[in-house]
Amino acid sequence: QVSSDGQNLKLVTVDKGVGVSKAEQEKLFYRFSQVGNARNEEGTGLGLAITKSLVELLNGTIELSSVLGEGTVVSISLPLIEPSDEDIRVKNATPMFSKDSAVLIVEDHVISQRVIEAVFGKLGLGPKIVGSGELGVEAARTHHYDLILMDMNLPGIDGMEATRQIKLRNPDVIVVGLSADVFRIDGDLTGEDKLHSYLTKPIERAKLIALLNEVLAPALGDK
Repeated sequence: QVSSDGQNLKLVTVDKGVGVSKAEQEKLFYRFSQVGNARNEEGTGLGLAITKSLVELLNGTIELSSVLGEGTVVSISLPLIEPSDEDIRVKNATPMFSKDSAVLIVEDHVISQRVIEAVFGKLGLGPKIVGSGELGVEAARTHHYDLILMDMNLPGIDGMEATRQIKLRNPDVIVVGLSADVFRIDGDLTGEDKLHSYLTKPIERAKLIALLNEVLAPALGDK
């Protein structure tokens, strides 16, 4: 169901399935969380976590209510009025990076590509996105990038090998790891000749802005 009161766009999805217990409802927006029969099915447990990140990126809210044995209702509210600068400053970190920066994203998952593209688009950046480590190495060979975000779990050569090959040609390039598993990247993978740092997926806006402010700071005299 889609409706609007002139200030907010409201989307409501009703599932008349088995429902979710009160105890398990709290887990639904956690990354890698599956509840009920979903534990026995394929899936990453990231769907609602990604949805929540996208909704919050648009300054909206998402709510879920469910009764075991009766079904589930998910409600999303998105503002139709642009938030004021003050609202944005209060809710998020303030972007202070150069929007002329060249950014490369190496990410093979199509949904993650779209999420990252939307996040960067809202921040005024248009990154180049490629879907494999090999394409990332080639892109970095033919073009200078101020920042490379590198997924760690890639088909073909993985993120660390792609980073190693890129840094053989350009040891000063900043490469930041991306992983849906915070435990996959440890301190041994970061350092001058490896990753600058890493972000977990779905990417949190405030952490991304803090990173961009650090590594893409405008030169003195730029506005």
